Amino acid sequence: MRGGFLSLIKNIFPSKTDSGFELVRKTLFFAAVFTAAVCLVVIFGNMNRNTANQAVFNNIADIVERAEFGGTIAIAPETAREIRDTAPGIQDKYIELYSLNSDMVGWLTIPNEDGSSAMGPVGTDGVRRGYPVLQYRRELSDGRTAGSNFYYLEKDFYHNYSEVGSIYAEWRFPITAESRPDNTIIYGHNVGDGSMFAPVSHYFPYRHSPASLDFYKAHPIIQFDNLYEPGLYKVFAAIYVHVDEDKFDDVFDYHRRREFPDKASFYGFIQDVLDRSGFYNPDVDLKYGDEILTLSTCYYAPLGRNVETRVAVFARRVRDGEDATVDTEQAYINPDPLYFEHYYKVMGGAWGGRKWDLRFVEGLEEQLAINN
Repeated sequence: MRGGFLSLIKNIFPSKTDSGFELVRKTLFFAAVFTAAVCLVVIFGNMNRNTANQAVFNNIADIVERAEFGGTIAIAPETAREIRDTAPGIQDKYIELYSLNSDMVGWLTIPNEDGSSAMGPVGTDGVRRGYPVLQYRRELSDGRTAGSNFYYLEKDFYHNYSEVGSIYAEWRFPITAESRPDNTIIYGHNVGDGSMFAPVSHYFPYRHSPASLDFYKAHPIIQFDNLYEPGLYKVFAAIYVHVDEDKFDDVFDYHRRREFPDKASFYGFIQDVLDRSGFYNPDVDLKYGDEILTLSTCYYAPLGRNVETRVAVFARRVRDGEDATVDTEQAYINPDPLYFEHYYKVMGGAWGGRKWDLRFVEGLEEQLAINN
């Protein structure tokens, strides 16, 4: 037994009598063992962090459900009264969360047919519930406003460090009971375990994947309820773009199109979006005055992390008196979406020009005639 153990040690660890080949073999073996150990540490570390993040979000979802279905708000009555005075019209189910973080502006879900959500942590009942949406915006004493789109990039609901961060809205326009931006932009990480905004990337049919069209057909509606009222939005486009302004000139700045002061700005934005969309659905029409919701997340699959690329999904709010159902059987993949110069340089090809029907957008043909 002792001889066998010593022989094993001799075969593993380098010695002065080893040939050059043996030294190389043993060195490579230790390098492989070290790499495997590092990978295991990273994997288990990520698992622990993901478990912790999921616990945070599940706790938040439990608070909302307890208030919504059980009528229980676990804060002092005077605190609840103060919040109602500060945010008149706030829904009762959000009062407790608002007391914990007044940056909360709403709740985001991608509804499944059974009423559950396609996004959010998996609860103990196996159901996803969606995520709170935060907005880091501050009114300063001198009358100015300050904020950040990066604060919640690596912070959770309780302001603690988190690799996956939070779901958060563009800070420059407030989301209140009285007003919302023309285009509400919401950001989130595309996490490899399928959490956060990973489902958002499923809408874009890269390489014409029918699975993405299937995902859209199963989830044509996005629900973004602000603190004061529910909101349903019909998805009409998904695009793949880059935001690398330091490297390339052809950035489509969808993330800066927050307000449409006139018809020209609205129609210009919609044309830019539809040219790039990976799919179309004639059943979801658009017109000037529609309120837009944009979900934006990172997406590195085609070109790798050397280029900052994103998938953005666009939806328009269900109009007053409009049926919220969508006929998804009319949806089809765009075989030639507009990409960007670096994409074509790496992947080949070129854009063949606009092919979508202008009648998707009410008033667009008239606007183009005026412009010409």
